Amino acid sequence: MKFSPSILHALLPAFVLPLFVSGLKRCGIVDATPDPTYHLIKPCSRSKMTLVGSANTKTLQQCQRYASTKKALALNYNPSGDFTDEPSCLLFDCPEFQEEISLTQDDVYDYYSLYADPMPDSNVSCVPKVGMFKLHTEKMNFTAAQDVCEEEGGYLANVLTEQKTNALSALIASVYSGRGKHMVYVGLHDMDMEGQYVNMKDEPMDCFTWRAWAPNHPRSKYKTEDCVVLTTDKNWKVVNCTQTMPFLCELMPRGPHNLCEEEPAYCELGDGPPVIPISPPELPTLQEPAYCELGDGPPVIPTSPPELPTLGLTTCAREEISLTQDDVYDYYSLYADPMHLKD
Repeated sequence: MKFSPSILHALLPAFVLPLFVSGLKRCGIVDATPDPTYHLIKPCSRSKMTLVGSANTKTLQQCQRYASTKKALALNYNPSGDFTDEPSCLLFDCPEFQEEISLTQDDVYDYYSLYADPMPDSNVSCVPKVGMFKLHTEKMNFTAAQDVCEEEGGYLANVLTEQKTNALSALIASVYSGRGKHMVYVGLHDMDMEGQYVNMKDEPMDCFTWRAWAPNHPRSKYKTEDCVVLTTDKNWKVVNCTQTMPFLCELMPRGPHNLCEEEPAYCELGDGPPVIPISPPELPTLQEPAYCELGDGPPVIPTSPPELPTLGLTTCAREEISLTQDDVYDYYSLYADPMHLKD
């Protein structure tokens, strides 16, 4: 039902109306969350994480949009356009970690992830199709806990959906298995205005439909209980924010990944200078779009002086007939842009 401004003025007291309108605007921001960005992590590599979807898409952008609808946290994409054997777009429930244990060499696919800068380390837990989380068992007050999460590239975990509440409660239970019931700080509080709960992105609880309050919570008669904890019983409770508790951080998707730091060969042409991203719209890209873009970024070009010949590093040998796969050597040529045809 829609209300005209005159009806709203009649129904709501003067001091409530600005809060009501502000809440509507903030809920609009929640609804308008943009699609996530998948960043190039490693060319010529295939993930062995659990597959949650696949399709033949003509472009990387189509693959990324499909991944977003399936809530995939990572993907493989085949930029060659050859769909005869396997789909061009593979979607995964969890991303690779820094150790890249499940990545294998594959000349067909390039690997992309939402979590690229930095890649998650081994202390982080993946909740499939939900996100990456880090449970701190050391106890801190609410403010100090949020500071730690921000330092790690995230915030106290958002629990304003049924899926997150249940999955994160199960994560907490698995860590404290056999040690009774536990509760940890999550990202929900009413420190700014009593009864008006918001998450750590300042999104009002009223913009979401899910509630998981434990019996007799929130306890409005205790005005100092402004911060929310999640229990192993899948419930929310309010506590005094100065109380020290374990806490759960949610890592934000970030990128792009710094290929130059991990694989210097991708950023240097022989002994020449590095390549840098630029974005003039008139510049054509090369035959392999995946190597001319960092995620959805601009193409890269060498900055070497045009009068000096530079050995150009080629990427995966997808159509070079006499090239064989070798993890030891990289291949260079004076004739790199374009490579010569057989005739």
